Amino acid sequence: IAGFLLFSYQVILDVWLVILGTSGVFGGTLLLRELDLWLERLRLGEASARDPLTGFYMRKFLILKLKSELKQLTRKQRFWGPPGDLSVVVIDFDHLESTLLSQAAGIIRSSVRRGELLCRSGECEFSIILPDASLDDANRFREKIRALIAAYPHFRARIGITSVSKAKAFDPEQLLASVGAG
Repeated sequence: IAGFLLFSYQVILDVWLVILGTSGVFGGTLLLRELDLWLERLRLGEASARDPLTGFYMRKFLILKLKSELKQLTRKQRFWGPPGDLSVVVIDFDHLESTLLSQAAGIIRSSVRRGELLCRSGECEFSIILPDASLDDANRFREKIRALIAAYPHFRARIGITSVSKAKAFDPEQLLASVGAG
């Protein structure tokens, strides 16, 4: 409309400038709208992948991330020589109410470092993916968690670990099923 008015009052003398300007504004508006919709879909996807009580990712995301990590280990082995390790720590609390579950989640959150993925994998169960962590590293992490939980006498938990070294084509569900409690 602005382009048309400028042209009609002879501020802009070329019809093609009006057409190009109008097309640019229209195209830019469409592009911004699509970008906004795409960002909103990303936000919704992120929100649906997280547990509303703890803010941790849920089991479905855990499985997707494990698939990705296992593929990456296989790729490392194939192209760059010896792969790193991948460990998973599973913490299963005994019968927690939602308020205590939030407190337990806070304890676990405080022990997780950057690059490690924390998920709520069951009603009172949490899983932590430790990339590039050997079985010994996972055992040290388990002991650290065990010491943190021991400071709260109303918490009882079983902590299991599993590790993949020299990655083979592994199924994430099979990997989680192989978690040994300690």
